[in-house]
Amino acid sequence: MSLHLPSNPSKTESVVWLLAMMSRPGGVQAATVKRELRIDPRTLRRYVEVLRGMDLVVELDGRGDTRRLLLRNATFSVTP
Repeated sequence: MSLHLPSNPSKTESVVWLLAMMSRPGGVQAATVKRELRIDPRTLRRYVEVLRGMDLVVELDGRGDTRRLLLRNATFSVTP
């Protein structure tokens, strides 16, 4: 299942999309996030920091485009 973003998503829409994808079992690969959101690695790091700033536990597993981004210990679920 894939989430549909507007053609030019705002930062808020992008961060919510990232949160939804990370909350799925197994998380999401960095390459998928960058491709779907049309962002560079630096922007992805900033979005992760936004989520961490909200006291969410973001786990990064791996390196580069194969890195998986996972949300840990979340007490909620985001559904598309």
